[in-house]
Amino acid sequence: TEAAGFSLVLLTPSDAAAEELQGLIKQFMDIGQQLMLSEITKEMQGGTDDPVELAGLQYAQRVTKLIFDMFQPVRSGNKVKIAQEGAQGSQVAVIGVLVALLLPAVQAAREAARRMSSSNNMKQIGLAMHNYHDVYRKFPLSASLDDNGKPLLSWRVHILPFVEQQALYEQFRLDEPWDSDHNRQLIDMMPQIYQNPSGQPSPNKADYLLPTGPGSIFEGPEAASFGKIRDGTSNTILVLEVNDDASVIWTKPGDFKYDVDNPFAGLGTAHPGGFNAAFADGAVRFISNSIDPETFLRLLQM
Repeated sequence: TEAAGFSLVLLTPSDAAAEELQGLIKQFMDIGQQLMLSEITKEMQGGTDDPVELAGLQYAQRVTKLIFDMFQPVRSGNKVKIAQEGAQGSQVAVIGVLVALLLPAVQAAREAARRMSSSNNMKQIGLAMHNYHDVYRKFPLSASLDDNGKPLLSWRVHILPFVEQQALYEQFRLDEPWDSDHNRQLIDMMPQIYQNPSGQPSPNKADYLLPTGPGSIFEGPEAASFGKIRDGTSNTILVLEVNDDASVIWTKPGDFKYDVDNPFAGLGTAHPGGFNAAFADGAVRFISNSIDPETFLRLLQM
């Protein structure tokens, strides 16, 4: 309830040293201000639709400038002083600390929402794979093949009827490859369900791929079924969430062909600390980057 304040006085050997010290402090404060304002601007440009969050960021922008203006160093002879007296300085300092705490919290909350959204995408994809299996008594191949065994279209095209995209599915020529003159026109119509909200892949690239390495459900030219998953559906990965640089054009045959000696190549940056995986039982679980490589390899194999 009483006026609060503080003062910091730095005593230097000479007027010249004090002037140099004052310059250094101002320089570091300018860098700090630029970093804070840059972070706030990045959040504002993130496209938030929440008016409260946007107003909070705009307020944080103004308060940040005010704080750095209030705490500029003042030189007098061989002394440099940074001081603020009165209730206003104390209140603004407290607000500044709260703003500094708020930004990481906003970022964490936003990432948590994106991770949940990605998990929901994978649950829908997993359910579509189950429904496909119910109809055809087997999983789709990683890609359909022509009479000569040449890949045509990705599995992501063939499950479209099971993710409420029947109209889009009917536009494809299933006997033509993904990059035929006709099918190429449909690449720009990628459903959002195939894109990780936390990622920044190139347009029309899918972040959700099938594991196609040795021993996986999708290894080889023959379609697998639930009966072949000897490890149990809750212990076998069906779909993986890959890094942006491992994503592929959604209609193009191409998936996650893992290396037995390095099964994490292409994984691990989809979210801070790890990535999502949809299992054959329909559940989506978060895989930590700290998981034992041998354990993870076993989860990739059926």
